[in-house]
Amino acid sequence: MSIFRKSLLLVLIFVFTIVGFSQISVVDTIRLRPIEEEGGSPSCAGVNPNTNRIYVTNYTSNNVSVIDGSINSVITMIEVGENPCGVGVNPKTNLIYVANKVSSNVSVIDGSGDSVIAIIEVGHSPFGIGVDSLTNRIYVTNLDSDTVSVIDGSSNSVIASIEVGGDNLPGICVNSQTNRIYVSDVSNDSVYVIDGTGDSVISAIEVRGDPCSIAVNSLTNRIYVTNHTSDNVSVIDGAGDSVIATIEVGDDPEGIGVNSETNLVYVSNLGSDNVFVIDESDNYSVIDTIDVGSLPIGIGINPNDNSIYVANYDSDNVSVIDGSSNFVVTTIGVSIKIGLREACINGETNRIYMTDWDRSNVYVIDGGGDSLIGTIGVGKWPEGIAVNRETNRIYVANRYDDNVSVIDGSVDSVISTIEVGNSPWAVCVNPETNRIYVTNHTSDNVSVIDGAGDSVIATIEVGEYPEGIAVNPETNLIYVALDSLVVIDGALNSIITSIGCGISPTEVCVNPETNLIYVLDFVNADVFVVDGSGDSVIANIDVEFGGTEICVNPVKNNVYVSSLLFDNISVIDCSSNSVTTTIYVGEKPEDICVNPQTNRIYVSSGVDGTVWVFEDETTGVEEFILDPKKLSLNIKPNPFSKSAQFVLNIPADSRGENAGFSVYNVSGRRVKTFSLGGNSSSRITLTWDGKGDSGEILNSGIYFGVVRYGDEETQKKIIMIR
Repeated sequence: MSIFRKSLLLVLIFVFTIVGFSQISVVDTIRLRPIEEEGGSPSCAGVNPNTNRIYVTNYTSNNVSVIDGSINSVITMIEVGENPCGVGVNPKTNLIYVANKVSSNVSVIDGSGDSVIAIIEVGHSPFGIGVDSLTNRIYVTNLDSDTVSVIDGSSNSVIASIEVGGDNLPGICVNSQTNRIYVSDVSNDSVYVIDGTGDSVISAIEVRGDPCSIAVNSLTNRIYVTNHTSDNVSVIDGAGDSVIATIEVGDDPEGIGVNSETNLVYVSNLGSDNVFVIDESDNYSVIDTIDVGSLPIGIGINPNDNSIYVANYDSDNVSVIDGSSNFVVTTIGVSIKIGLREACINGETNRIYMTDWDRSNVYVIDGGGDSLIGTIGVGKWPEGIAVNRETNRIYVANRYDDNVSVIDGSVDSVISTIEVGNSPWAVCVNPETNRIYVTNHTSDNVSVIDGAGDSVIATIEVGEYPEGIAVNPETNLIYVALDSLVVIDGALNSIITSIGCGISPTEVCVNPETNLIYVLDFVNADVFVVDGSGDSVIANIDVEFGGTEICVNPVKNNVYVSSLLFDNISVIDCSSNSVTTTIYVGEKPEDICVNPQTNRIYVSSGVDGTVWVFEDETTGVEEFILDPKKLSLNIKPNPFSKSAQFVLNIPADSRGENAGFSVYNVSGRRVKTFSLGGNSSSRITLTWDGKGDSGEILNSGIYFGVVRYGDEETQKKIIMIR
């Protein structure tokens, strides 16, 4: 064999390449919202204008969503009977009445305590409910009994049952001023008029096209009836009990509501998914059409603030219409909302902490059992969160309160609150210096907190609207994402440079082992890779649009980017700076965090309180080009949790006889010595379990592996995370 071919073979022998591939799978799902807090198929809406509470019956989930009208959010759920339909409110007594169709009863809810205080048996298949607040009488239509049950609100008992003659009675309304009750009859295309004084039918008014819902303007004594199959609304004059107008509306009109203060009537159209607005004072003309959710049914109105609430059966939400502009101002899901935002992990305790924007909570998850073990109340609108694993302190940025909550992880309770700048957004911690850094979004600065005293010791002006922030504990440099990537020297608390990273850098993470910084540009859907040693961009990686969060797995040398728009996670192989796979996770993935010790990735949903748990079995791309004449050291994985493998290349003529390898701590003390004498191979593989020479278990931290051969020496940093 020629010398050339021998040299080529030698080179080939000492080139070891492991090609990377992604093998990431869901191993668990954690639900932070219990099943009983989920609403389904909202059908009707009732409003108490005195308390600004809206009550929405959920037909398939057998509960009622209680909405706080001041914040347009579900604040609690109340279990009622089976298939709740109609709902009525007595604002004077603050009692709410719910017709449970399959249970054939009415649940009475006390609005002050949001609890069921009575269950009243009525006729078969109760459907609609009307309340007379002056007489404290409640009227319930029974679909299969062809009757109307009359309930005395003071005793919560049925005091009368009125035979009306029809056999399908869905709608009912009450005019408290005239003490008249109006009931729709689908089978006979009629509306029955009941005299509340004698509890008897006094008139039947013919309409056309399967009359459904009824509403009354008590000030003008006009009654409005939706006719489902004829696509119109009948207007009845209450004084003469006669139809005086017919108004063409949308497809399959269902629900109806009247604001007596504005003389406007709102009609929900099942077939066209919109609401028609009728002006009574303008000769009953349709003045607007408002698109809402899918299959809108019930309508509730608060005349005090002119808000209209539309229950969208198929969308599982409520459209809120501003009556002054006739625009939908917001849409409220009927489930109790969990707005998971940011997450962090303490690898030492294997606990995951997640902020809930809507409930002003932090959830504590046990990583060992993937279960919720605690809920901690913090400030309003908690956003960013970070943990100091050395002190077991968790820091939460409360955007609305302009402060930071400090949680003691040993007892999972808030022990301190620190005032910072305006709209604190993101948090990062340097465990080496016990400094906490907080971006203040609207005061354009970063607060520096001393973790020992829980006080702000410096404020650094950085520029407009800072968002993401990350720190490299090894270099004590802090990176802030705003219109560029601002680099702060943690020793001086001053800006040392600024690096352009696209149009809109929003999030940033750091791999301290490689000293590479990864910056997410939301607008361009790019990840910029910055070399921390030279403060320069060395790569640009395309990811999915709608990217919201980014984090690094130092063990696998992967970066994960969540896409709120496409409901997936892009996995970046950092050795090749390329996306190796895209994983669909579920609706609206928000934040991502990694426990490098367990190699588990936690992804939170921003809409339903779900946390997906992944394991990354990726084999990273590692290339060892070992020159037979050069002393070298490679470590994998690094950082490591249980054990690390050292690959030493010793010059061929020594065969390990004059070589040595030891591990030192950051103080320079040797903690582990390996014997290499007599090893005949120039490539030596060793395994370290993280123990010292005496077998003691060493603490997590930074160590240095040092290889010596004669006068030569090479060393590499080792990160051990227990």
